[in-house]
Amino acid sequence: MDMQMNRPAAKDADQEFLRMMSDHHQGLIEMATAAMSKGTTPAVQGDAHKLHLKQQEEQKKMIAMDQSGYGESLTPMTMGDNKAMNDSLQAKSGADYDKTFYANVVKHHQQGIQMIDQFLPRLKNGELKQMAEKMKVEQQKEIQEFQRKAS
Repeated sequence: MDMQMNRPAAKDADQEFLRMMSDHHQGLIEMATAAMSKGTTPAVQGDAHKLHLKQQEEQKKMIAMDQSGYGESLTPMTMGDNKAMNDSLQAKSGADYDKTFYANVVKHHQQGIQMIDQFLPRLKNGELKQMAEKMKVEQQKEIQEFQRKAS
């Protein structure tokens, strides 16, 4: 995670999670923003819009938690693998774009769940723990939904 080198070391697992998950969300926000107009069906565009709003709302909460808990003004950055995923998606069009969008959302959520699983046992802030657990449940549901749409 080369982009994090410009940031000072996290004070604890909570701050590290807030930073990493905010950056992780940035990748899906960017992917969904493009899919809101490039998706070829109203269903794809609608799903992209819902994902965009949800990820942006969660990201804003995490940024606020980082600000209030650590006094940091966090600017989320797109992780390298998310940028590569988005770049390859933008090279596609038509039905191939739509299927790849859903497949990428599944992959992105799977990565997010791995991050949550990695951090959850170490999180101290009860509100943050609840948020992480809720994100995991919701992303697991979306994985099932979007796996069907990607095939």
